[in-house]
Amino acid sequence: MYYILHSEWKGYKMALNNLKLKSLRDGVYEALKSALFSCELEPGQRLVEKELISVIGTSRTPIREAIIKLQQEGLVTKLNGKGGYFVAPIEEREVEEIFGVRKLLEGFCIGLAMDHITDEELNQLERVIREEELPENRQNLYTLIELDTKYHEIIYQASRNRKLCEILSNLKNQIYRYRAMSFKSRERKSIPHWNHKELFRAIKMKNKKLAKKLTLDTISRSKRMILQTFMEKK
Repeated sequence: MYYILHSEWKGYKMALNNLKLKSLRDGVYEALKSALFSCELEPGQRLVEKELISVIGTSRTPIREAIIKLQQEGLVTKLNGKGGYFVAPIEEREVEEIFGVRKLLEGFCIGLAMDHITDEELNQLERVIREEELPENRQNLYTLIELDTKYHEIIYQASRNRKLCEILSNLKNQIYRYRAMSFKSRERKSIPHWNHKELFRAIKMKNKKLAKKLTLDTISRSKRMILQTFMEKK
């Protein structure tokens, strides 16, 4: 098991400010969840209540309620002997399992999507690619992850398989965190954009073999980057 422990909160306040708070309780929960998903709060990082209160500008009660809810979702944990709450660590075995499942499901999904995708969904994919090309978006990690997630969700929906979409949606929390870690480990912010353009071309050409290869290669590359990050921080 790998623990990435940090004493500084670099970029954390910026992540929280990306959200417009609804009710105080929901707002605090969504702010913390966003910080976890974008890896502004990294796996293994301790959640210090006083710092959270200072950054978010709220009382202790909604902070505690949000942490307990995140613990129930498996995103926050208590570590024996250390006390307090921590961002749930990611294990190498978990990475292998999740990415193995992704290969099976997304390899199947891309074939179905190519059988059913509409012109409007193709236009949606193209719009995402254009948004990824905007200079201001190229410099914003949070935006890049959101666009990457949106691109994949369009393909999921194009499969017209509700059960498959449901399963992939249930994996969304883990996949989102992995995407953030993968993006952070790249000098290479152009990689997902390049993959999206190539996959889009393959879909338009109705080349299922190429589309599946690009999908599986992308998943394998992301897994390697995450495992490499673990080894560097071990």
